[in-house]
Amino acid sequence: MSKLIQNDEQYNKALSGLVMMAVQLDDPLSSMTPEERSKKQAVYDRTAELVQYYRRGELVQMFPGLREQYRILGLEWQELGEPEKVPSAPEVIESVAKPEPEEPEQPVKELPSSKLLDWLDD
Repeated sequence: MSKLIQNDEQYNKALSGLVMMAVQLDDPLSSMTPEERSKKQAVYDRTAELVQYYRRGELVQMFPGLREQYRILGLEWQELGEPEKVPSAPEVIESVAKPEPEEPEQPVKELPSSKLLDWLDD
């Protein structure tokens, strides 16, 4: 495949471009000639394919079991770089199990009961 999407910034830019091209292609009052429309449609189709190809690569990176499912379905995906390290379950449990040290609570000063009810006498 030619010019592949390399990162999330390009992916988001391609998605924005798809929306803009869709608006232009769906405009019945557009002054595009049939040749221009067919060229724009071809660019739209190719961009949509590249976006899906990249997205499948992201999903395979996050969920490796999808590789086999995509193979069964006959779909291709973009091989991306090293996956981001996702903490394993024991690491997550350890980080949750260790509570942050709390500051000791300050003792509450108790007022004599006569002071508390003084406002009722007014």
